[in-house]
Amino acid sequence: MNYSDYANGDEHIDSESKIGNSNNSNIDPADIDPAATPSEKEKQHAEVLDAYSQAVISVVEAVGPAVVGIAVKRPTFTVLGDQVGAGSGSIISEAGYILTNAHVVYKAKQLIALMQNGTELDCTLVGTDLATDTAVIRANASNLPFVQLGNSEALKVGQLVIAIGNPLGLSST
Repeated sequence: MNYSDYANGDEHIDSESKIGNSNNSNIDPADIDPAATPSEKEKQHAEVLDAYSQAVISVVEAVGPAVVGIAVKRPTFTVLGDQVGAGSGSIISEAGYILTNAHVVYKAKQLIALMQNGTELDCTLVGTDLATDTAVIRANASNLPFVQLGNSEALKVGQLVIAIGNPLGLSST
């Protein structure tokens, strides 16, 4: 399963869906009985939170291998040597195209994608759009795991979303 399964609505969570997993029945937050005793309410809330957690875990497991860290070296023209930076990206094609932020790759001398399994991939800059702070780089590899981009116009204000990245080198956070 990949990101597009969730983004295209095949399996997703929205305000009208029942949240559930194989460990319990479908639970809707509206089903929580306001007249329940505190311990019953706590149990019901815990079940809803566990169901949501299981849904998030499923998404992270599905797309995590395609989320990469980006290591960057930039020239500084000082005696201190090159500046080192880091960011996150998502592999968006089997051919190694990676979507990241323009500010991450800005003036990069060297780009390396760090995969979840520890593999390091040399990359080249394909292009940037400073107005949207987006960039595409390409890893010198193929047959890579990838996510498919969804349609952001299908999202509704207030809908829960999940952001997975590699901030400060903390993989899949």
